[in-house]
Amino acid sequence: QLPTDQEQYMLIESLFGDVEKLITNQEQNMTNKINIEFLKSQLEKTLSDVEELKDKVRANGNGTY
Repeated sequence: QLPTDQEQYMLIESLFGDVEKLITNQEQNMTNKINIEFLKSQLEKTLSDVEELKDKVRANGNGTY
């Protein structure tokens, strides 16, 4: 093989490795996004529940037990 052909094959192998790393990184980011969306919805529900409990405590009198 010519030296230029060998160099091209080495560059292709290097690029292929880089693409594989990018794909793996992208898949991890997609998983992180799903987890963040789930946690966001759980936090919104928790905040809603806390507000509801605060309202019940206020309706129960002066907030003391």
